[in-house]
Amino acid sequence: MRERFKAPATPLLVRTVPDARWGVQVARGSDESILQQALLLGLCTAWQYDPSRPVLWTRASLTRRVELYEPAGFYA
Repeated sequence: MRERFKAPATPLLVRTVPDARWGVQVARGSDESILQQALLLGLCTAWQYDPSRPVLWTRASLTRRVELYEPAGFYA
């Protein structure tokens, strides 16, 4: 599934976005967009997106909204 959706191949920093009004709405989203978002959220811990970790889908991980950042972007 990772190859199908071309998930980022490098670790990234994660920031939880409270009260954000964007993202895929399950009622309106296509199956492809929902699966892609679920994959990305399943590869995120509280602070890091790690493409090498197993995909873990929990209610907490699937119901949050996050932004992904390259670590070098902060310090470059």
